[in-house]
Amino acid sequence: MGRLASSRASVIVVGFNDEIRQLLDHPPLTTETAIRNKLKVLLIAGKLNFGLGALISAGIYDADGKKILLEKDASCTYPDAVDTFMKTRDHLMPGSYKKAYAFHRIDKKPHILLAYPLTNSRNEQVAVINGIFALSSAAIDEVKGRIVRTAVEAIGIVALITLTLYPIIMTLIGQLSKLAADLLKSNIEILQVLGSAIAKRDSDTDIHNYRVTICSVSLAEALGLDRSLIRGLIKGAFLHDVGKIGISDRILLKP
Repeated sequence: MGRLASSRASVIVVGFNDEIRQLLDHPPLTTETAIRNKLKVLLIAGKLNFGLGALISAGIYDADGKKILLEKDASCTYPDAVDTFMKTRDHLMPGSYKKAYAFHRIDKKPHILLAYPLTNSRNEQVAVINGIFALSSAAIDEVKGRIVRTAVEAIGIVALITLTLYPIIMTLIGQLSKLAADLLKSNIEILQVLGSAIAKRDSDTDIHNYRVTICSVSLAEALGLDRSLIRGLIKGAFLHDVGKIGISDRILLKP
């Protein structure tokens, strides 16, 4: 909205600059009255040609930021608020010779502050014109409508992406859970195989491995050990005789 207002204002200011170009040749601006009249016409043009609201105040400032002329729209319903704003902020950008715009609230209403350079007949940038543009109710409603539409579109996109990705994510989570279960099963089978191999070295059964494991877990629970430690204890207790695998029968089976 600010860019659109700035673009339309730029066209009006160019025409205004063409009309006062020769009047800006003299720094003291002895033709102040003529420029003031042109400034009043600019306010009327800003009201008729923008289509977004109305230009309620326009001022001309020199390169040092000193106010040269200031005109207000007589039909403005909150002139005191505009006066207060102009006193606290003489113009938008002191010494700036670049086009610019900024949003501000005056009397709790959104306004666009506009700044444009002015050149004399020698094409020298000698002044800056600043304007306060009040957005119309229709323009404000349009901005609010765009915000609401953008928010709704964003929510719709997020919802669509969620609905699209949810089945994929759930499938991947299911596959991951299955892989984790398969890995756990494999680890348990490895423990069982090792336990059986240990038992076969000096016994016909591996009940001893299970008995030691059950006693170890019972003691750990009685001591209140952390569950993660108990899980490690189960593996260690079940495989506590794993060293027997590396001992020769001559020693292990000796009476």
